[in-house]
Amino acid sequence: MNLNAMHGRNSRSSVFPVLFPRSVIEANLRKIAGLFHEYRPDTVTLQEVDNTSIATGGIDQARFLAGLGGYPYFFHGAHTEARWRGRNLFVTGNAILSRHPLERTENFKFDRSFPVPRKGFALADAVLPGSRRITIASVHLVRLDYLRWQPRMRQVRLIRQELQGRTYPQIVAGDFNCGMRSRERTLPYFTEAAGLTGFDFGNDGLCTHPSWKPRDRIDWVLSSPELSFAGYETLATPVSDHRAVIADLTLS
Repeated sequence: MNLNAMHGRNSRSSVFPVLFPRSVIEANLRKIAGLFHEYRPDTVTLQEVDNTSIATGGIDQARFLAGLGGYPYFFHGAHTEARWRGRNLFVTGNAILSRHPLERTENFKFDRSFPVPRKGFALADAVLPGSRRITIASVHLVRLDYLRWQPRMRQVRLIRQELQGRTYPQIVAGDFNCGMRSRERTLPYFTEAAGLTGFDFGNDGLCTHPSWKPRDRIDWVLSSPELSFAGYETLATPVSDHRAVIADLTLS
């Protein structure tokens, strides 16, 4: 399962209101965990997950969700951090939750961006029964960046470079902020260059954003050829401004 969790906010604005009560954030995180219990994914990739934030009640959201969902293994990689006088005010990033042990966990930050917060990706190898392993990436590409030309293309090239150092079958999931059918060539380039495939690229019924009236398919689960799709759907349950994506993948 993949979800841009929107810092647990579940609103139509990522900015206003600025501060959410802890009780509201906890209640929405419990709704997200409800999806885990309903669909029981082996692994979950998350974006916009706070390690701590004064705006969302100071909850370690990856740890909180892992505990609620019954995931004994998790990794959080921060890509945006704000501190004041030695105190963490805002730390957010990507997370991987797993029912299987995680090895070789790594966090990568993209170049700083403007005017939006910096993004990045997290990598881990999950150890499956029989000592088989798969590499899992939780990815969040920048929405826009006035400092650079084609920022998302730069970012997927870094992801591809790091994936080349991993020899196991791969699942790359996240908020790519772009699709396969737009004029932008980032995702077609990345899937071809990294040897990844997705489910029914042209299916407009799998749009994920905005969650209340989806018109863009920007949240993806991609895989290497050793994995095949047995099922794929987007979930209409309102827990974020993005819809969750769940993929049923089999390992040959």
